[in-house]
Order: sequence, then structure tokens, then C-alpha cells
Amino acid sequence: EILSAFIDDIPELPRLVRRRGGRAGEEQHAATARTARSSYNNRVLAMVKLFVVRHGETAWTRERRFTGARDIPLAPGGQVQAEAIARALAGEKLAAVYTSPLDRARTTAEMVAKPHRLTAQVDADLREMAFGRWEGRTRDDVAAAEPEAWRTWREAPHALAGHGGETLPQVA
Repeated sequence: EILSAFIDDIPELPRLVRRRGGRAGEEQHAATARTARSSYNNRVLAMVKLFVVRHGETAWTRERRFTGARDIPLAPGGQVQAEAIARALAGEKLAAVYTSPLDRARTTAEMVAKPHRLTAQVDADLREMAFGRWEGRTRDDVAAAEPEAWRTWREAPHALAGHGGETLPQVA
């Protein structure tokens, strides 16, 4: 509906809409306006590209440790990955870059934003889910020490609770 505010920008609209007066004319006007608005929205959405980029590798991702809300920086390999995605997106027209406040994400986003002369905009709502007592532990360690919780995480992650971190419904 936000895009409907731009209905005046549709060049063909004055030609399409002909008020005839009376209720039938109003209904036709409304139907024609909806069709024109839908056409405009479809053209706008066809032009929108959304790139979702995960941060580069950290020492903990390489070790398969739960990182969550811990502020672990990029590893050297992660720096190379971030530079590669920045080069890959350099030819795209980016309007904005948003990032979590965590260093690994912010560093990656800043590399992507730089060739576009953009500032990476930090949004705390984009941070990773907190894993509580699992943070810093390997997946194998959690699976061995807490087999029921691990099974829940693997089979029904939305139902996981009691690990001292956030639940999926809390961060969704």
C-alpha cells in the first residue's frame, strides 16, 4: 500500500481513469485505479534487487562453534571473503547497506559499502541470535553434553528453550 502513494506518478493513469459520476462510475474508477496501481507496483518491484550477505568466516565458524551474540572478529580468511563479495557487488547499484552491530558483520558491510560511497547503517535488530551457554562451544560438545536440546535444535529449532539464549520466536 505504501507504493500506492505514488499513483500520481503513473503517466497512463489520467488516460485510464474516466469518472462517469454515480456509484457505477466510482466503482469503475476504483477498479481502474487498483489495476493501474498494481501495474505500477509490479514495475517497481521488478526493479528491486535485495542482496543478503552473511559475514565472512571467523575462527569460531571454522571450528564450528556457536558464535551468536559474541563479538568475534573476522578471521584472515573472512577478510578475503568480505573483499571478494565487495568486488562482486561493486558493479551493482546499491542504495543502502545495513548491518548488525557485531564487528564481523559490520566489517563485511563496510567493505561492501565502500566502493559505492555508502555508509553501512547499523541496526541492532540484525544481530545474530544469542545462544546463551552454547556460545563458544562446538556443535559436537553441545550434542554430547545436551543431547535432547541438540536434537530439538536440529529437528524443531523453534521449540528450543532453556539453553540460556534467545528462542527463535523471540528473534523472528
